[in-house]
Amino acid sequence: MTTNLTHTKPIGEFAVTAVSDGTLYSNHDVILGIERTESERLTGIPYGQPVPLDVNCMLIHHRDKLILSDAGSGHTMGPTLGKLPQNLRAIGVAPESIDILL
Repeated sequence: MTTNLTHTKPIGEFAVTAVSDGTLYSNHDVILGIERTESERLTGIPYGQPVPLDVNCMLIHHRDKLILSDAGSGHTMGPTLGKLPQNLRAIGVAPESIDILL
């Protein structure tokens, strides 16, 4: 298996790569514990407009195993998500080569 894991971070015996499932467009209210004005300041997006949230799954290499921390959302949450299989392939990982799904 040839992989292009340029953004992989070693963590002890593990190598972890964030793989995008896409972008979820939500609202400021999902940023818990932050007042409206602070949410607007941090995001740069006026209240009431969609806030793009990156949705990532973690691909973990441990010894000879490939572990995926999440299976993604598929297309259940809109057309901007469900990109995990194609993004795994883009880094040289066939989805069917995953050994363990958490």
